[in-house]
Amino acid sequence: MRSDGKNQVPDISFSNASGDVFYDEQADCVCITLTGYSEGEVYRALLNKAIELLKKYGTSKLLGDTSSSEVISVEDQDWSNNDWAKRAVEAGLRYNAIVLSEDIFGRLSIESIVDNAKVVKVKYFNNVAEAKEWLKTIT
Repeated sequence: MRSDGKNQVPDISFSNASGDVFYDEQADCVCITLTGYSEGEVYRALLNKAIELLKKYGTSKLLGDTSSSEVISVEDQDWSNNDWAKRAVEAGLRYNAIVLSEDIFGRLSIESIVDNAKVVKVKYFNNVAEAKEWLKTIT
């Protein structure tokens, strides 16, 4: 919250048809918000931007809000597991808070990706506020 009492709107660092990526200063984390059906270069551009922000802000924390997402293609799940996750860990990722999708297929897609990233501590949440509170406890 700003000093004038209004909620601070995040500075969206990157936005496309798959969602948004930005840095949250209060929780010291990179936030990815996935919306709808994501696939291909649009999906990958969003996740690649997250790696850039992890490096730029020197944070080890990621919040993935997938509450409004749908299924992620098998090809993009494979890319996330075999390419992106390794680069994210190399960029410093150690903690991942996930707000799960209400869509069962979206939920299964995300769980499949996250379950393969064993070097990262992952916790699942029902909402963004709970996820941010957990991330704030990590120093």
